Amino acid sequence: MSAPINKAIYVSGLPKDVTVSEVKEVFSKCGIIAENVDTGTPRIKLYTNDDGTLKGDALIVFFRSESIQLAEQLFDDTEFRLGSGVKMRVQEASIDYKKEKSVNRDLSESVKKKVQRKRQQQLQKISSWGEVEEEVDEKRRKRFGKILVLKHIFTLKELETQPELLLDLKEDITAEAEKCGRVTNVSLYDQEPEGIVTIRFSNNEEAEVCMRLMQGRYFDGRIVEASIYDGTTRFRKSGKQSFDNDEDEEHRLERFASWLESGEKNDE
Repeated sequence: MSAPINKAIYVSGLPKDVTVSEVKEVFSKCGIIAENVDTGTPRIKLYTNDDGTLKGDALIVFFRSESIQLAEQLFDDTEFRLGSGVKMRVQEASIDYKKEKSVNRDLSESVKKKVQRKRQQQLQKISSWGEVEEEVDEKRRKRFGKILVLKHIFTLKELETQPELLLDLKEDITAEAEKCGRVTNVSLYDQEPEGIVTIRFSNNEEAEVCMRLMQGRYFDGRIVEASIYDGTTRFRKSGKQSFDNDEDEEHRLERFASWLESGEKNDE
């Protein structure tokens, strides 16, 4: 008899008010999450204390075992909600979780057929999971596929009232993005109401991994939207209206450095 295959992860460090739908949204980036045959709900268990409050721990069962390693690579030692300061611990779950599903092996024929249909549906999902939603020509993909666009990272009001936010955001985002690969540039577009930040990686694969990591994450109470740059949208920032003008970026940093210097003199 072959050994059982583990397809589950155990996650700790989740927010105490997290929901199953939130957990599914984040960890679905690693693969299809298995569903309960009877209810069709995702196989995600949120553990509770004796008084019914959430512990911040969860068991997540995937459809395929390969998702375990990807989940560990993407989410271990990261924040479920960016800016919370609490980092998750993501690890392969004990195989004992299978015992909970092994109590009743005498399934009726109707239930067995339902299981087979559900498995077929999930196999169909796998065949389409990870495909690019929009087709782009090969030249554009090679040129712009390494650039990731993040929305809802900041508000214009925050930038007006907190001059220091420019560097703080760049440092935080760079540190998070470097978990996915080598970051060559991070730009903040301070005239975009949607709070646009772009991240340039050394290759397309790193940008796609980061897109899966960032999409749907929380950042300072806002839900982040992540996508690969389409090669046509022109984002606006102070100075020239260019997509990624390093000279303008340096100019804004110089202005910020002047602000820092004046602040230090006032403190003396």
